[in-house]
Amino acid sequence: MSRSAILAAAVALFCLPFPSAVQAQRIVPRHSIIQKPVDSTATKDVPDNPSAGALAPGTGSIMGAALDSLHEEMLARAGVTVMGLAGRHAVTTEAGAFRIDSIPPGKYVLEVTHPVLDSLGIRLLSDSITVTAGQVQTVELAIPGTRTLITSVCTPAKLRFGPGVILGRVVDADTDKPATGAEVSVAWTETEVNTVIGLRTTPHVRKATVAADGTYRICGVPANFSGSLQAIRGTAKTAEVPIEVADHALSMRMLILPPAVVASGDTTGGAQTHRVGRAVITGMVTNAGGVPVPGARVSVQGSESSTSTGPDGKFTLTGVVPGTQSVLVRRVGYSPVEQPLDVTSLATNQLTVRLGAYTPVLSSVDVKAKADPLESTGFERRRKMGMGRYMDLDQIRKISPTYTSDILRRIPGIYVTGSGSSANVSTTRGNGCVAYLIDNNTVSASAGQSIDEIVGEQDVAAVEFYNPVDVPMELSSGSNTGCALLVIWTKGKLQAPTKKGP
Repeated sequence: MSRSAILAAAVALFCLPFPSAVQAQRIVPRHSIIQKPVDSTATKDVPDNPSAGALAPGTGSIMGAALDSLHEEMLARAGVTVMGLAGRHAVTTEAGAFRIDSIPPGKYVLEVTHPVLDSLGIRLLSDSITVTAGQVQTVELAIPGTRTLITSVCTPAKLRFGPGVILGRVVDADTDKPATGAEVSVAWTETEVNTVIGLRTTPHVRKATVAADGTYRICGVPANFSGSLQAIRGTAKTAEVPIEVADHALSMRMLILPPAVVASGDTTGGAQTHRVGRAVITGMVTNAGGVPVPGARVSVQGSESSTSTGPDGKFTLTGVVPGTQSVLVRRVGYSPVEQPLDVTSLATNQLTVRLGAYTPVLSSVDVKAKADPLESTGFERRRKMGMGRYMDLDQIRKISPTYTSDILRRIPGIYVTGSGSSANVSTTRGNGCVAYLIDNNTVSASAGQSIDEIVGEQDVAAVEFYNPVDVPMELSSGSNTGCALLVIWTKGKLQAPTKKGP
């Protein structure tokens, strides 16, 4: 009998855990998978799983393959267990194939386990499979497609704001248990341009609470956008990691929540409390061509952990707090690179960072600080007038910023989402846009670089911020009408080059 003539008769059952008793009364959704019993002669070309034993007399077998429909690939290294039958399990091969032998005759249900399923917060169970002595039953199991999954985890009411979904799990770095109650948020910025309003930038935030099993689901985000994702519980928080939702409208991301920060000493000045961990990161920094880059600075956001690469481009970073962290790499002549990493203290964490193209820098000159470096810029005069918000170098040092955006977060009226390459700066006044003036030079905010990529926090000497109606004439170029103005003075600008001596 041909395979095409055989009836496909199975369904996959997704047991979705919910955080409250009321939600648990909802109907458990079902989705189809394909289960095709075939003649045993058709199974000879399917490789046996290493965990399968010899076929005992009077028993049967179940074999088949598992498919990840979300990523359109076979589900490799997945666990397949015969429920209620001790010792009868297998692990799928790289091709997604599995085989379980010596199963007594009867009806059974298979359960599939895999990190992808853990991130989705679902269980994948087959329908009842009848095993006959001396026969092989073939089963094809599949994680459902994107659209089916989205409609299963999000109600139409939650999807009215957008068709996209972000989901995953959050676990505690110390215990590896679900970080129940943590808040996961995604932030992004939308820019609208038309002849009526001109340019308007609008920040958006969506949030979800981590359920008892560690899963979270953020429904109603756009189908195509880039933003930043973060988990927070009390004083414990992950780094803000970049996330994208593409045309398929579904994105998955697991987060590891670092230990909570224990405040110590006087923090009234706004200084961040740094943490010292026990994890280690080793790796290499290369240029765009893969050549090792020596002398690059490697640090972890919100931590005092930092080091430099050796002549071979390699580095070892110790004292790192476990959890989802953001590693920042800087080197003169290259744009800074920020890369997220799930750090564990159970093993050494490996990381390779590739920098962009090298940009030659000007030859060095001797510099001599002026007696009053800000005087010539008019900073102090404008601060006395009190029309804007001002931060000088002493105030910036008290913040101990990791990024320039960390400085801006302390200025009332500025709204910052993300950090590093994903940092977005807007304001609640006017149409929300912010114009940049750095060392008295207008810098385009739409040139594809964030403020953290344009200027490093170690170079900032002073900051001024003005609402649209308060921008001083001396700083207005006439091109930023309707936008707030952010003025940054760098340390290089406040130093006067002098000729080298004999």
